[in-house]
Amino acid sequence: MKKKLLIGLLSVLSAGAMSAAAASAAPFPQFWTTSAKTTLLRSVTSLPKNQPDAMQFSNEGPVVFILSSREKAIVCNEVELGTTVLVNSGELETKLALPFGVAEGDNCVQEVASGGTIDVPTYFDTLATGAVPATITVTGGPPFIATVHKLKLSHNKAGTFCTSNLEGIKGEIKNVAEGFVEESPPNLNLSFEGVPIAVTCGSVKTGGVLIAHFFLDTMSTTTDTTFIG
Repeated sequence: MKKKLLIGLLSVLSAGAMSAAAASAAPFPQFWTTSAKTTLLRSVTSLPKNQPDAMQFSNEGPVVFILSSREKAIVCNEVELGTTVLVNSGELETKLALPFGVAEGDNCVQEVASGGTIDVPTYFDTLATGAVPATITVTGGPPFIATVHKLKLSHNKAGTFCTSNLEGIKGEIKNVAEGFVEESPPNLNLSFEGVPIAVTCGSVKTGGVLIAHFFLDTMSTTTDTTFIG
């Protein structure tokens, strides 16, 4: 009887351990066309290949770059991120490409010590091909965490260039399953709440801060939104 009881207990413990392992190996979140989660966004590997869905994110409120504690922030009021879906299988880390972005130059300004403001055109750093090498990976859920890779933006301050390195910054992606509006919030949103960034101005390196909130503006699908889960 004791032997049977011991075998039974070991079976229960083994099953519990297997369940815990299965739970810890949960798949990565995926982008879907609706909250019903019946149709995935196309990735570069969806057949036919290399025809992925695309998403454009626009700023909701100003995008703020604080380059150092010694000067006022650079404030950009028109910033757009163009993304395409690289990985959306759920078995591998979900990934978006960010091959193109625009910060409208006449909408990025900085207050100066002498009074008034100056325009600070802000650029997405690219490869020699002209493409931005950046990607965004998505994990967790919820909350869904977006991590930015290989993204740098440079600011032209009256001929002096400073570069904000956004490598490794983390933000949160949140769904709006109902009540979303095409080309305006509320919609799927991506937020960076005062994350630290590395800044280089010439040979001087400092620590800065990024504050940015984006919403899903347009889609390549017919649903006008996407749902992550």
